[in-house]
Amino acid sequence: MQSAETASATEPTGRMDSLVAILERRGDISSDLFQRYWRDVHGVLATRVPGFTSYVQYHLLPDPFTPPGQPPASNPIDGIAEVIFAPSSGSSGLASSQVSDFIRRDEQILFSRVVSIPLSAEARTVWSEDVWIETENIDPEVQAPEQVYVLFQSAQSPEPEEVGKALARIAEGISKADPALKPMTGHTLTQGNHEWWNTPNVAGQVAGLNYIAALRIRREAEKSLGEIADVIGELDSVPLDRFAIYRVAARYRMVADGQPTPLGMRGLDIMRTIHQAGAAEQGSDALLRSLFVHP
Repeated sequence: MQSAETASATEPTGRMDSLVAILERRGDISSDLFQRYWRDVHGVLATRVPGFTSYVQYHLLPDPFTPPGQPPASNPIDGIAEVIFAPSSGSSGLASSQVSDFIRRDEQILFSRVVSIPLSAEARTVWSEDVWIETENIDPEVQAPEQVYVLFQSAQSPEPEEVGKALARIAEGISKADPALKPMTGHTLTQGNHEWWNTPNVAGQVAGLNYIAALRIRREAEKSLGEIADVIGELDSVPLDRFAIYRVAARYRMVADGQPTPLGMRGLDIMRTIHQAGAAEQGSDALLRSLFVHP
Protein backbone atom coordinates (compact mmCIF):
# COMPACT_ATOMS: atom_id res chain seq x y z
CA MET A 1 0.00 0.00 0.00
CA GLN A 2 1.20 3.52 -0.73
CA SER A 3 1.58 5.94 2.14
CA ALA A 4 0.59 9.59 2.00
CA GLU A 5 4.22 10.53 1.82
CA THR A 6 4.80 8.52 -1.37
CA ALA A 7 1.94 9.98 -3.41
CA SER A 8 3.39 11.15 -6.69
CA ALA A 9 3.04 11.38 -10.43
CA THR A 10 5.79 13.03 -12.42
CA GLU A 11 6.25 13.37 -16.14
CA PRO A 12 8.10 10.20 -17.23
CA THR A 13 11.33 10.45 -19.17
CA GLY A 14 10.49 11.02 -22.84
CA ARG A 15 7.20 11.99 -24.43
CA MET A 16 4.34 9.69 -23.47
CA ASP A 17 1.73 8.85 -26.10
CA SER A 18 -0.80 6.83 -24.10
CA LEU A 19 -1.64 5.29 -20.75
CA VAL A 20 -3.16 1.98 -19.66
CA ALA A 21 -4.69 1.81 -16.17
CA ILE A 22 -5.44 -1.63 -14.70
CA LEU A 23 -7.99 -1.29 -11.91
CA GLU A 24 -9.25 -3.43 -9.05
CA ARG A 25 -12.25 -2.31 -6.99
CA ARG A 26 -12.36 -2.23 -3.22
CA GLY A 27 -13.75 -5.40 -1.69
CA ASP A 28 -16.44 -3.53 0.25
CA ILE A 29 -17.90 -1.98 -2.92
CA SER A 30 -20.33 -4.03 -5.03
CA SER A 31 -19.63 -4.59 -8.70
CA ASP A 32 -22.73 -2.59 -9.66
CA LEU A 33 -21.78 0.39 -7.50
CA PHE A 34 -18.21 0.24 -8.78
CA GLN A 35 -19.32 0.38 -12.40
CA ARG A 36 -21.72 3.29 -11.80
CA TYR A 37 -19.28 5.29 -9.70
CA TRP A 38 -16.29 4.72 -11.99
CA ARG A 39 -18.29 5.78 -15.06
CA ASP A 40 -20.56 8.54 -13.75
CA VAL A 41 -18.49 10.10 -10.97
CA HIS A 42 -14.79 9.25 -11.23
CA GLY A 43 -14.90 9.05 -15.03
CA VAL A 44 -16.67 12.39 -15.40
CA LEU A 45 -14.04 13.92 -13.13
CA ALA A 46 -11.21 12.44 -15.22
CA THR A 47 -12.57 14.00 -18.43
CA ARG A 48 -11.51 17.39 -16.98
CA VAL A 49 -7.81 16.44 -17.04
CA PRO A 50 -6.11 18.65 -19.64
CA GLY A 51 -4.34 16.94 -22.50
CA PHE A 52 -6.55 13.88 -23.05
CA THR A 53 -7.20 13.20 -26.74
CA SER A 54 -9.13 10.01 -25.98
CA TYR A 55 -10.28 8.29 -22.81
CA VAL A 56 -12.20 5.00 -22.88
CA GLN A 57 -13.33 2.83 -19.97
CA TYR A 58 -13.59 -0.94 -20.39
CA HIS A 59 -15.72 -2.53 -17.66
CA LEU A 60 -14.85 -6.21 -17.24
CA LEU A 61 -16.92 -9.18 -16.11
CA PRO A 62 -15.62 -11.10 -13.07
CA ASP A 63 -14.17 -14.61 -13.20
CA PRO A 64 -11.58 -14.34 -15.98
CA PHE A 65 -10.64 -17.46 -17.90
CA THR A 66 -7.18 -18.94 -17.35
CA PRO A 67 -5.97 -21.89 -19.46
CA PRO A 68 -5.77 -25.34 -17.83
CA GLY A 69 -2.44 -25.86 -16.12
CA GLN A 70 -2.03 -22.18 -15.28
CA PRO A 71 -2.74 -20.76 -11.81
CA PRO A 72 -5.92 -18.69 -11.50
CA ALA A 73 -5.56 -15.00 -12.21
CA SER A 74 -4.01 -13.26 -9.23
CA ASN A 75 -5.99 -10.24 -8.07
CA PRO A 76 -8.69 -10.36 -10.79
CA ILE A 77 -9.35 -6.87 -12.11
CA ASP A 78 -12.57 -4.97 -12.70
CA GLY A 79 -11.67 -2.44 -15.35
CA ILE A 80 -9.11 -1.10 -17.78
CA ALA A 81 -8.85 2.49 -18.93
CA GLU A 82 -7.13 3.47 -22.17
CA VAL A 83 -5.99 7.08 -22.54
CA ILE A 84 -4.31 8.75 -25.51
CA PHE A 85 -2.53 12.02 -24.77
CA ALA A 86 -2.34 15.11 -26.94
CA PRO A 87 1.06 15.19 -28.72
CA SER A 88 1.77 18.69 -27.40
CA SER A 89 1.37 17.82 -23.72
CA GLY A 90 1.98 14.11 -23.18
CA SER A 91 1.09 13.04 -19.66
CA SER A 92 1.96 16.39 -18.05
CA GLY A 93 -1.70 17.32 -17.52
CA LEU A 94 -2.37 14.14 -15.57
CA ALA A 95 0.89 14.45 -13.66
CA SER A 96 0.49 18.01 -12.45
CA SER A 97 -3.02 19.42 -12.95
CA GLN A 98 -5.25 20.39 -10.03
CA VAL A 99 -7.84 17.85 -11.23
CA SER A 100 -5.31 15.06 -10.65
CA ASP A 101 -5.29 15.80 -6.93
CA PHE A 102 -9.06 15.24 -6.83
CA ILE A 103 -8.69 12.08 -8.90
CA ARG A 104 -6.16 10.62 -6.50
CA ARG A 105 -8.37 11.29 -3.49
CA ASP A 106 -11.34 9.80 -5.34
CA GLU A 107 -9.34 6.66 -6.14
CA GLN A 108 -9.17 5.89 -2.43
CA ILE A 109 -12.98 5.65 -2.38
CA LEU A 110 -13.17 3.27 -5.33
CA PHE A 111 -10.05 1.19 -5.91
CA SER A 112 -7.98 -1.27 -3.90
CA ARG A 113 -5.34 -1.40 -6.65
CA VAL A 114 -4.33 0.92 -9.49
CA VAL A 115 -1.53 0.07 -11.92
CA SER A 116 -1.28 3.10 -14.20
CA ILE A 117 1.34 2.72 -16.94
CA PRO A 118 2.34 5.59 -19.27
CA LEU A 119 3.62 4.41 -22.64
CA SER A 120 5.40 5.87 -25.64
CA ALA A 121 4.00 5.55 -29.15
CA GLU A 122 6.16 2.49 -29.84
CA ALA A 123 4.41 0.54 -27.08
CA ARG A 124 0.91 0.81 -28.58
CA THR A 125 -0.13 -1.07 -31.72
CA VAL A 126 -3.51 -0.60 -33.39
CA TRP A 127 -4.50 -3.39 -35.78
CA SER A 128 -8.13 -2.33 -36.17
CA GLU A 129 -9.84 0.92 -35.21
CA ASP A 130 -12.84 0.89 -32.90
CA VAL A 131 -16.23 1.58 -34.44
CA TRP A 132 -18.50 3.58 -32.15
CA ILE A 133 -22.28 3.72 -32.33
CA GLU A 134 -23.80 7.09 -31.45
CA THR A 135 -26.39 5.73 -29.01
CA GLU A 136 -24.24 2.88 -27.67
CA ASN A 137 -25.07 2.20 -23.99
CA ILE A 138 -27.73 4.93 -24.07
CA ASP A 139 -30.30 3.03 -26.13
CA PRO A 140 -30.84 -0.45 -24.57
CA GLU A 141 -31.52 -1.89 -28.05
CA VAL A 142 -28.10 -0.87 -29.37
CA GLN A 143 -25.43 -3.47 -28.64
CA ALA A 144 -21.71 -2.77 -28.70
CA PRO A 145 -19.40 -5.19 -30.52
CA GLU A 146 -18.35 -8.12 -28.31
CA GLN A 147 -14.79 -7.67 -27.03
CA VAL A 148 -12.37 -9.40 -24.69
CA TYR A 149 -9.20 -8.25 -22.98
CA VAL A 150 -6.20 -10.58 -22.64
CA LEU A 151 -3.78 -9.64 -19.85
CA PHE A 152 -0.34 -11.24 -19.81
CA GLN A 153 1.69 -11.51 -16.59
CA SER A 154 5.13 -12.77 -15.67
CA ALA A 155 7.34 -13.10 -12.62
CA GLN A 156 10.13 -11.79 -14.84
CA SER A 157 10.51 -8.48 -16.65
CA PRO A 158 11.19 -9.36 -20.30
CA GLU A 159 12.68 -6.74 -22.58
CA PRO A 160 10.04 -4.53 -24.27
CA GLU A 161 11.29 -5.50 -27.73
CA GLU A 162 10.83 -9.19 -26.93
CA VAL A 163 7.33 -8.58 -25.57
CA GLY A 164 6.33 -6.42 -28.54
CA LYS A 165 7.43 -9.07 -31.05
CA ALA A 166 5.54 -11.79 -29.17
CA LEU A 167 2.41 -9.63 -29.07
CA ALA A 168 2.63 -9.07 -32.83
CA ARG A 169 3.02 -12.84 -33.41
CA ILE A 170 -0.05 -13.54 -31.30
CA ALA A 171 -2.16 -10.91 -33.08
CA GLU A 172 -1.12 -12.20 -36.50
CA GLY A 173 -1.65 -15.82 -35.45
CA ILE A 174 -5.12 -15.09 -34.07
CA SER A 175 -6.18 -13.40 -37.32
CA LYS A 176 -4.97 -16.33 -39.42
CA ALA A 177 -6.36 -19.03 -37.14
CA ASP A 178 -9.88 -17.67 -36.83
CA PRO A 179 -11.38 -14.85 -38.97
CA ALA A 180 -14.04 -14.35 -36.28
CA LEU A 181 -11.37 -13.01 -33.92
CA LYS A 182 -10.07 -9.54 -34.78
CA PRO A 183 -7.14 -8.08 -32.78
CA MET A 184 -7.84 -4.43 -31.98
CA THR A 185 -5.13 -2.85 -29.82
CA GLY A 186 -2.01 -4.20 -28.12
CA HIS A 187 0.12 -2.62 -25.40
CA THR A 188 3.69 -3.53 -24.50
CA LEU A 189 3.41 -2.75 -20.79
CA THR A 190 7.04 -3.55 -19.93
CA GLN A 191 7.98 -0.38 -21.80
CA GLY A 192 6.34 1.83 -19.18
CA ASN A 193 7.00 2.73 -15.56
CA HIS A 194 4.54 0.77 -13.40
CA GLU A 195 5.40 2.87 -10.34
CA TRP A 196 4.75 6.22 -12.00
CA TRP A 197 1.36 6.85 -10.36
CA ASN A 198 1.11 6.36 -6.59
CA THR A 199 -2.05 6.94 -4.56
CA PRO A 200 -2.07 6.90 -0.75
CA ASN A 201 -3.69 3.74 0.68
CA VAL A 202 -4.15 2.18 -2.77
CA ALA A 203 -1.96 -0.75 -3.81
CA GLY A 204 0.04 -0.75 -7.04
CA GLN A 205 1.80 -3.47 -8.99
CA VAL A 206 1.26 -7.02 -7.64
CA ALA A 207 4.47 -8.06 -5.89
CA GLY A 208 6.41 -10.63 -7.88
CA LEU A 209 3.99 -10.72 -10.80
CA ASN A 210 4.24 -8.03 -13.47
CA TYR A 211 1.71 -7.03 -16.09
CA ILE A 212 3.79 -7.26 -19.25
CA ALA A 213 1.27 -6.92 -22.12
CA ALA A 214 -2.40 -6.38 -22.92
CA LEU A 215 -4.35 -7.31 -26.03
CA ARG A 216 -7.93 -6.34 -26.87
CA ILE A 217 -9.82 -8.56 -29.32
CA ARG A 218 -13.21 -8.20 -30.99
CA ARG A 219 -15.33 -11.33 -31.37
CA GLU A 220 -17.34 -11.20 -34.59
CA ALA A 221 -18.99 -14.56 -33.87
CA GLU A 222 -19.75 -16.40 -30.65
CA LYS A 223 -16.48 -17.75 -29.33
CA SER A 224 -15.92 -19.04 -25.83
CA LEU A 225 -13.02 -17.74 -23.79
CA GLY A 226 -11.65 -21.27 -23.79
CA GLU A 227 -11.61 -21.31 -27.60
CA ILE A 228 -9.71 -18.02 -27.65
CA ALA A 229 -7.23 -19.39 -25.10
CA ASP A 230 -6.72 -22.49 -27.27
CA VAL A 231 -5.85 -20.31 -30.26
CA ILE A 232 -3.31 -18.32 -28.23
CA GLY A 233 -1.92 -21.50 -26.64
CA GLU A 234 -1.08 -22.98 -30.03
CA LEU A 235 1.06 -19.99 -31.01
CA ASP A 236 4.68 -19.14 -30.26
CA SER A 237 3.76 -16.84 -27.39
CA VAL A 238 6.92 -16.88 -25.25
CA PRO A 239 7.33 -14.81 -23.07
CA LEU A 240 3.56 -14.18 -23.14
CA ASP A 241 2.66 -17.68 -21.97
CA ARG A 242 0.78 -16.79 -18.78
CA PHE A 243 -2.46 -14.94 -19.35
CA ALA A 244 -6.05 -14.38 -18.29
CA ILE A 245 -8.96 -13.47 -20.58
CA TYR A 246 -11.67 -11.06 -19.46
CA ARG A 247 -14.97 -10.39 -21.18
CA VAL A 248 -15.74 -6.71 -21.68
CA ALA A 249 -19.15 -6.05 -20.13
CA ALA A 250 -19.35 -2.49 -21.47
CA ARG A 251 -17.15 0.21 -22.93
CA TYR A 252 -17.63 3.94 -22.46
CA ARG A 253 -16.03 6.66 -24.55
CA MET A 254 -15.53 9.52 -22.11
CA VAL A 255 -13.24 11.77 -24.20
CA ALA A 256 -12.99 11.84 -28.00
CA ASP A 257 -11.05 14.18 -30.30
CA GLY A 258 -9.73 16.08 -27.31
CA GLN A 259 -13.16 16.92 -25.85
CA PRO A 260 -15.37 15.23 -23.23
CA THR A 261 -18.24 13.37 -24.88
CA PRO A 262 -21.82 14.10 -23.71
CA LEU A 263 -21.55 10.88 -21.69
CA GLY A 264 -18.25 12.06 -20.24
CA MET A 265 -19.78 15.36 -19.23
CA ARG A 266 -23.09 14.23 -17.78
CA GLY A 267 -23.00 10.50 -16.94
CA LEU A 268 -25.04 7.61 -18.32
CA ASP A 269 -28.28 8.01 -16.34
CA ILE A 270 -28.71 11.59 -17.54
CA MET A 271 -27.93 10.64 -21.14
CA ARG A 272 -30.49 7.82 -21.03
CA THR A 273 -33.11 10.19 -19.64
CA ILE A 274 -32.38 12.68 -22.42
CA HIS A 275 -32.61 9.91 -25.03
CA GLN A 276 -35.92 8.60 -23.68
CA ALA A 277 -37.39 12.11 -23.67
CA GLY A 278 -36.23 12.76 -27.23
CA ALA A 279 -34.49 15.95 -26.07
CA ALA A 280 -31.83 16.07 -28.80
CA GLU A 281 -30.93 19.71 -28.11
CA GLN A 282 -29.54 18.63 -24.73
CA GLY A 283 -26.58 17.19 -26.66
CA SER A 284 -25.83 20.32 -28.69
CA ASP A 285 -22.40 21.92 -28.41
CA ALA A 286 -23.90 25.32 -27.57
CA LEU A 287 -25.91 23.98 -24.66
CA LEU A 288 -23.02 21.94 -23.30
CA ARG A 289 -20.72 24.95 -23.46
CA SER A 290 -23.25 27.01 -21.51
CA LEU A 291 -23.36 24.35 -18.81
CA PHE A 292 -19.71 23.46 -18.45
CA VAL A 293 -17.56 26.32 -19.74
CA HIS A 294 -17.08 29.21 -17.34
CA PRO A 295 -17.66 32.65 -18.89
